[in-house]
Amino acid sequence: MNVCSTNRPKTPKKKGQPNKFTVAQLVNSFTQKNMTALHNVYLQSLTCIEDYVYGQHNPIYAGQAKLKKDTHQRRLNDTSLKNFIYAMKLAEPTLRTMTTFDDVWLEVRKIGKSIPGIGDVMIYDFSLRYCFNKLGLTPNYVYLHSSNGPLEGAKKVLTAMKKKNVTTVNGNTIPINKLRSGTRIPKSNFESDLSALDSKSIEHFLCINHSYNII
Repeated sequence: MNVCSTNRPKTPKKKGQPNKFTVAQLVNSFTQKNMTALHNVYLQSLTCIEDYVYGQHNPIYAGQAKLKKDTHQRRLNDTSLKNFIYAMKLAEPTLRTMTTFDDVWLEVRKIGKSIPGIGDVMIYDFSLRYCFNKLGLTPNYVYLHSSNGPLEGAKKVLTAMKKKNVTTVNGNTIPINKLRSGTRIPKSNFESDLSALDSKSIEHFLCINHSYNII
């Protein structure tokens, strides 16, 4: 189950016209389809460190020739994923003591960046899956990653909102076109347009809708 593709809102398109939608239209589709609840069901289906890395539940890991992967992880080779699993198992005693999502993400990022093939998407996905299930924590900020995911979605939504700059978690102001993968921004940057969604759901919304022409 890939909640960023199979559950994408099917917004109507007239023949001969491009996919152009307002932020309000996309938010309405997102909420009507109860995408946050669907995402939570997906997260709850994952039960162990291996699941949090592969993004799919594989009941028996030992001896399986080919493990199921979420589409976010489909391009990562098994060596990178196995090395990351090993590193996260070693780190878990430390991760279990943390009290905020951001602390977990920073620790996972520090470790993940030292492993070839592990990038910002895997780091966020693992942090989200682990925190949701093991610690009952969700993000306080909106985490942007992937040039064809939440990062691209954020640039499109913020541009549609007529914004030129955003505020980072450090209080700095940067132009939208300077946003890079791995950036965290407060949800207040999205103002009233996405105010009904929490930070986790905003990231999910941006991921799902990144390919649309947002006006």
